[in-house]
Amino acid sequence: MSKKRILIVDDSVVIQKLLFTVLNSESDFEVVGICSDPFEAKEYLVTGQVDCMILDLEMPKMDGLTFLKKIMQAQPTPIVILSGALDKNPSLYQSLLDAGAHSAFSKPYGFDQAFFTSLKEAIRSTRKIESQKTEAFSEFIFIASSTGGTEGVKRILKNLPQNATAPVIVIQHMAEQFTKTFADTLNKASYYNVKEAANGDIVEGKAAYVAPGNFHVEVKRSAPNKYFIEVNQKPHMHSVRPAADITFLNLSADIASRSTVIILSGMGRDGADGAAHMKKMGAKVIAESEESCIVFGMPKAAIATGAVDKVLSLDQICSYLQNKYQNENAA
Repeated sequence: MSKKRILIVDDSVVIQKLLFTVLNSESDFEVVGICSDPFEAKEYLVTGQVDCMILDLEMPKMDGLTFLKKIMQAQPTPIVILSGALDKNPSLYQSLLDAGAHSAFSKPYGFDQAFFTSLKEAIRSTRKIESQKTEAFSEFIFIASSTGGTEGVKRILKNLPQNATAPVIVIQHMAEQFTKTFADTLNKASYYNVKEAANGDIVEGKAAYVAPGNFHVEVKRSAPNKYFIEVNQKPHMHSVRPAADITFLNLSADIASRSTVIILSGMGRDGADGAAHMKKMGAKVIAESEESCIVFGMPKAAIATGAVDKVLSLDQICSYLQNKYQNENAA
């Protein structure tokens, strides 16, 4: 089994020693370097031998947040933030994730078994950002679906034309024991590579990601034209998790402005507020018509916001996407 190569970047000798001792004792980890400031760390990054970096924020020569942003622009690398600054300013957490950090923790006070268990789980869940495929894409498709919507998701993916490359993010209300099977079924039905989303997945063209049951999914930018999936357990919204509104309301304008949002059959109003939010940033919003819906709740709520561009039957949605990508290819 290959080991995950970890670089520690922290100017505290105590934290350096503690992290080295705890992490290096794991059979699947190898601490390849310990640095006291970002300039030392750069020497390790250029070699390409770092799978995950543990990064402090308060250091000499350059603060960690600035360094994080520079890394994500120049050489995207999975980064776990470890900083006492989070104790002083908990709202910093979201800023760090938006800047490309995989996850963030406050520093432990001595050896804390629960803390190190969480830290090791976070490290193990990182994925190499630089492994992103070269399949180009310029836009995204987001699908919100619930009761009666699974067949609609399948038909949309099955009918996407061969020249379509837009990654598809599927937020289907479904119990956690069924979402992987659902993703596998979609994978067999479509030429797209369909999988149950996992934390750290790189967003690729000609691929679809199904939100895992009991987890929300968010799409983050790690660098220009490079994006990854964050899977989290933020509180339920509309009494569901995953919730499409968590996905939609947390998208950057960069993503939303290049997105098509599709609201399919389902009870309740999940996706309505998020679709309206995305519409303000330039997204195209489509709601399934009552004609083909099994449950018209979610599309009806979206239509009521005034943000829906088109109300289409399921057949019409498939035709719309086929024409859209075929016309773009012809142009």
